[in-house]
Amino acid sequence: MIKEQGHRSPTKRHHPPWKKLDPNGQWEEIYNRYAFVSVNVVEQESADVFTLVAPDSFTVHVTPEQLRKLGVSNVLSPQKLDAMQFNGYSFERIGETIDGRTPYRIVQHQ
Repeated sequence: MIKEQGHRSPTKRHHPPWKKLDPNGQWEEIYNRYAFVSVNVVEQESADVFTLVAPDSFTVHVTPEQLRKLGVSNVLSPQKLDAMQFNGYSFERIGETIDGRTPYRIVQHQ
């Protein structure tokens, strides 16, 4: 789950930046709709970036690198992201867990 903190969020109603993850439009049938959007942070790029969950709901499976490509710097997640291994990225906890969700900052390693 990505939560807005004074920044634009790809899960809000503005025009989402999904074309950055799908430049050829392969998944447009899934994301080109008014829908609830869930974001699942994964360790490696997924073959199926977008998964249709219901007619009005889809999940985006993205790596930290892909999140940064979308302009995301912070996330609010029920996943324990600081315990996961990512290629060149990590998540730094930046607040306390409330209602099962923890805020993290995406950190890129040089």
